[in-house]
Amino acid sequence: MHAFEPIPFTHRALKAVSRILRLSNVEVYAAGCGGSAGRASFVVPIADTGAPTTGQAHFAHRQDERVGKGEHVRTHTSELVDCEIVTLDQALPAATDVSLIKCDIEGAELSALRGGDALLNAFHPTIICEINPWFLEGFGQSVQELVVFLTGKGYEMYSYDPAGRKLERVDMNDVTENNYVFLHERFRARFTHLLSK
Repeated sequence: MHAFEPIPFTHRALKAVSRILRLSNVEVYAAGCGGSAGRASFVVPIADTGAPTTGQAHFAHRQDERVGKGEHVRTHTSELVDCEIVTLDQALPAATDVSLIKCDIEGAELSALRGGDALLNAFHPTIICEINPWFLEGFGQSVQELVVFLTGKGYEMYSYDPAGRKLERVDMNDVTENNYVFLHERFRARFTHLLSK
């Protein structure tokens, strides 16, 4: 298992949890995932208590000064942190198989997935991906771009219905802020028991 965490505080916490739980099969990288390798600034929101809200950290070049900021940006202060960025293809060049990607990176999901283009083409992993249309737009991207990128590789998009415990097909025009599952046609049969009729 490979976990990527660019924010130093969160990376240290993740490493400590992995060590305490003796997760010997988890490799934690002190880096974020993007469309190209290098370094980038991240905005780390600071709560009113003074604690960092690292779960909402995001690339600093996301444009938040626009309509909707009050709804999506819930803190008033933040700090900038410089972090390493890798691509999935660069970080996992010797991977023999990748079966699942979980991606929740505050609007930069499409960039990270583009950085794993060769990996996606080789292994067609199931992808669980947060989609927040407002965050995507802050990077000059759209839900349509993200969905078309993946459907062009043979993926179908689903949402999980907790009441029925089923995956239901979703049209890109109906996407709201939520987590979505992308199944590749190559492995769709594995999930038949979870698919809504």
